[in-house]
Amino acid sequence: MLERKDYEECIKFLEINFNKKYTTQQKDMMYLVFSKLDKKTFTNCIIKTLETHIFNTLPNVADIYQHTQTTESTKNLISLKVQNYIQKMATKSSYNVACDMPIVHAVIEELGGLEYLGCTTLENLDIILNTKVEKLVKALADSKLYNLKLILGKGETDELYIYGDKEKTKNWISSYLAKNTDLIESQKQVIKLLNKNNMLEDRVLQLENTIKLLGGGEN
Repeated sequence: MLERKDYEECIKFLEINFNKKYTTQQKDMMYLVFSKLDKKTFTNCIIKTLETHIFNTLPNVADIYQHTQTTESTKNLISLKVQNYIQKMATKSSYNVACDMPIVHAVIEELGGLEYLGCTTLENLDIILNTKVEKLVKALADSKLYNLKLILGKGETDELYIYGDKEKTKNWISSYLAKNTDLIESQKQVIKLLNKNNMLEDRVLQLENTIKLLGGGEN
């Protein structure tokens, strides 16, 4: 059984890392869920959460608890969802495309990019999805996703196609930029597109303006 003091130490570590605090009610509720775990299992869950949680929000129970479950079955479900997204997104490869799962963006780039997937035959796309996606998901699922391409596709127009939940897509992209401020300057065109489509949080736009004031933006 997880001792309360060990639980509090781990939760404190999360709060420091994300510079936010859980309410007392949240901590009490979470302890009821995690109290049946042993210290080692819970600590490993916290470490995995820190490695994979790219959002600028405190992880909730589900975010942490997923790392206690059988990883193979969880990854298999994610793999099927990723395949489904890619199949749909490939039909819009000439446009600007994004979705609510960051790992989909990572997998698509590993497969050669959305433009390539959109140009290949349906038969070849099916082979790629069925032979490569599962391995990539298993390799990327437990890794922190660096240098993600936030907008996929050729971008022939300013129209942005969102697959999945628009609010979730907005949140992960905004959080990713806010946590990786070094990317803001190199992603200016992407930021303009996202801003035009109301896809950015104010904090990202404030960061961009700060960079300009410090001399890092356009004159």
